[in-house]
Amino acid sequence: MQRIEFIIRYSSALESTVGTDFDKFTVDLDVKEDVTVPFNFAMYSVENVHPNLFKKYLPGKLDFKLNGENPKPTTPLKDGDEIWFSVLPS
Repeated sequence: MQRIEFIIRYSSALESTVGTDFDKFTVDLDVKEDVTVPFNFAMYSVENVHPNLFKKYLPGKLDFKLNGENPKPTTPLKDGDEIWFSVLPS
């Protein structure tokens, strides 16, 4: 079994919307070979836990960093990754 744990941290501007400063997610993959979990899985995970976030902040209003870098939707998540969500300046 393969396990990937990642943390999503929210800026202070988002804390009032999501009710926390971070969430920890664990993905257990029951596979015999290595597979990748894409960055967009993290987005779906947040949307399931905090559906109001993406209702309040429409596309183009949030910034996402994966370990300090701009991820692509297909960028693989790795165990221990940190993703930062923040609001883009208007």
